[in-house]
Amino acid sequence: MSRRPANLSFYGERLVEIRRFRGLSQTDLASQVDISREMIRQYEIGKKYPSRLVLQQLASQLKIPVSYFTGELYAQPGDETPVFFRKLQRTQVHARDTLGMYQIWLEHLYSYFEKYVQFPRFEELWMINSGDPLEPLSQEEIEMYATRARNALSIGLGPISNVMLLLEKKGLVIGRAPKIDSDIDACSRRKGVKGFVLLGLNKSAVRHRFDLAHEFGHLVLHHRITADDISANPPLQKRLENEANSFAGAFLIPRDSFLRDFIAPSVDTLLRMKSHWKVSLAAIAQRAHALQLFNDGFMEKFQMQRSTRGWRLKEPLDDEIPSETPTMLTKAVKLLIEQDVLSRVDLLRAVALPQEDIYSLIGIDEKFFGQQQEPVKLKMIKGGRDDA
Repeated sequence: MSRRPANLSFYGERLVEIRRFRGLSQTDLASQVDISREMIRQYEIGKKYPSRLVLQQLASQLKIPVSYFTGELYAQPGDETPVFFRKLQRTQVHARDTLGMYQIWLEHLYSYFEKYVQFPRFEELWMINSGDPLEPLSQEEIEMYATRARNALSIGLGPISNVMLLLEKKGLVIGRAPKIDSDIDACSRRKGVKGFVLLGLNKSAVRHRFDLAHEFGHLVLHHRITADDISANPPLQKRLENEANSFAGAFLIPRDSFLRDFIAPSVDTLLRMKSHWKVSLAAIAQRAHALQLFNDGFMEKFQMQRSTRGWRLKEPLDDEIPSETPTMLTKAVKLLIEQDVLSRVDLLRAVALPQEDIYSLIGIDEKFFGQQQEPVKLKMIKGGRDDA
């Protein structure tokens, strides 16, 4: 067995992860680094360790810092749910695995920043639903939990002006997913006492709001589901997605408010409600159907109109409703750098991830590191530099 280089750790399982993340077989990677496939296998199972030169070549080919294989990766303590994927059935396996890796990287970034920044906490989130996690939820129960969530957030029964800002202020960690697949909308999971959501922000504002409400629904309703639960019962995944969809509609437009605001089953009613509630026509129609305000005939007619008018891709008013973007991590990074708690080099070295993915996940322009910015006033710093 080859010796581990002096003063150098090497985590073979990370080589497996990043190789698969890049879509490479052991043979592919071996040919790029000019070593044998068997040697790659030995590295991955921990039987042998690469020399410093080979380690640098691996990092270069896989577009990852050397420290990814050798350094500390920060993680939230505690148990976890599986990653819940929006539109799971339409997502290719490799794209889903890739987004799952970005989800883990988002948690890694947040956990590192948490060394220096006091982020908000919202542990009441885990008390909204304390029922049996495997018991199917009725529509009535989902309406109840959506109301409880609004009460916990102290927002009443009116429209939510900015869903992302509201949930970030309560401590939900929201990252921006790099563009990897047009069908992927979002994913989420609970890790310890924190909720993490990764959003694809390449669609309209109303769809982002619904995606976020859907993932929030998973955190409210399904925070005690385990990977073993889903493995033992594969159809469970579809049921959980349907419940999160129903929660999103109930959370964004509470039933009592919806019934009061709904005048007649018409497109004009949908347009007026979309402008007021900032929810898509499709989601409003589904909500009306669930509340038995649309019969099956009108719903079928509306779906045909969506297709013939091109509304499946872009709806009326989409350009008039302003986008919402996550800002909590962006502000934290800017604050840490501007207050000289961390330098750019400190940050990039410590988090051990590809630079372009760091910028994407936290939503910061790489030009920021070369420009002077206006100071950000936040009361979030715990203390000075932490070298522990």
